[in-house]
Amino acid sequence: MLSLTNITVHFGQRTLFEHIDLFIGQRERVGLVGRNGAGKSTLLKLLLEEEPPTEGEVRRNHRLRTAYYSQHSAESLPLEATPVEHLIRKLQEFSSKEDDGTKQSNPEQYSRKLLGSCGLASHAHKIPIKDLSGGQKARVAIGELICSYPDIIILDEPTNNLDIESIDALAEAINAYAGGVIIVSHDARLITATECVLYVVENRNLRKVDGDFDDYKQEVMDELEAMLEKNS
Repeated sequence: MLSLTNITVHFGQRTLFEHIDLFIGQRERVGLVGRNGAGKSTLLKLLLEEEPPTEGEVRRNHRLRTAYYSQHSAESLPLEATPVEHLIRKLQEFSSKEDDGTKQSNPEQYSRKLLGSCGLASHAHKIPIKDLSGGQKARVAIGELICSYPDIIILDEPTNNLDIESIDALAEAINAYAGGVIIVSHDARLITATECVLYVVENRNLRKVDGDFDDYKQEVMDELEAMLEKNS
């Protein structure tokens, strides 16, 4: 569906990536972790074709639809509309792919079900978005993203503004979603719950973790311990 092949990225005299590869399948769950400034945001821009690589090739299936969510996505919501009104408008905007008719024949019912699956309580479905909390607005933005019928969803730090209950609801929505998911997050709860294949962005490279998030945490602790012993 989506791949980066032999990608190198230069920013002036700095090399951010050097000959990296990444292949995303139709139902794959990928988690990207790494320190701030390592290049995670640039990697997402490459996948979204918002920035070209210096060398290498970005390949996308010609029918591929991607949807992007960041911590700032909620800021673009129409404040005077209710969540249900907003999603109904979005359903009318987006052309459906493999739609069984449920979304269009009863858009309000579908919108309410979708908002519920994103963790928005039913009493908030018809409240103006301007009166919702930051976490509630984030859930509406996630609902908007899903109803755009993407094949792959890209989530950039999606748990900001979300409480533990909302993070669990987001994980459930991701697990129920039939497409591919790419998550950039420091949230171990979300990455573990969605059983992501982990990749670490570090040292101009993209390295697949042999194991789960606990194995990655142990790697970090071992590296820190070795550094402390070296400097002691």
